[in-house]
Amino acid sequence: MANWCTTYYAILTKHNFEGLARIWEQFKFGRSVLHYQDTEILVDHVGAIVNEPAGQYFLFKVETKWKPCHEYMDELVAAYDDIHYIYTAEELGTGLYMTNDIHKVFVTEAWCIDAYIEPYVLKRRPELQFVDECNEYPGEKEGRQFLQRLLHTDEKDTASLLKKLEDWNKQVQAEFPSHEVYVYAHHINYDYDHPVTIDIW
Repeated sequence: MANWCTTYYAILTKHNFEGLARIWEQFKFGRSVLHYQDTEILVDHVGAIVNEPAGQYFLFKVETKWKPCHEYMDELVAAYDDIHYIYTAEELGTGLYMTNDIHKVFVTEAWCIDAYIEPYVLKRRPELQFVDECNEYPGEKEGRQFLQRLLHTDEKDTASLLKKLEDWNKQVQAEFPSHEVYVYAHHINYDYDHPVTIDIW
């Protein structure tokens, strides 16, 4: 029996509003099950077209067997000028790919943060309790503030923050050599003239 993969898509445009509306109607009023080559695509939760200062987009969810079916989306948007898609895919609860938050499609930067501190360490360093509550995919401002709080700094430069974080990890690991403690951060810049999806690590 196949594992189902859930993929969240945003289809967006800066100028081709008519083309976007045409695609939206295909999903909104068409069949909920699409067949592409030998793949069955279940389309669900098609949202309304949202207006933003930089363009328009709409969101929807797709279920496919084993992995995302981007070939269908590639063909779909290839027929239109200035229409792109971005996505977040999940398989068995694990995020495989990540773009910046599709609810804020025109944001240009985002953070991906992975953190774990063993309970033993937290008992001895209670000021680090907030780390367990961090959002794995915070926005630009929230991610920067999280790192500034962790590192006790007002530093704003991304490269400097990441270097300080690297030093912090080494220092804390040296303090607790037999316990697992780490905070990793990855900063992503997106080019919305050429939207892409990347493996976050």
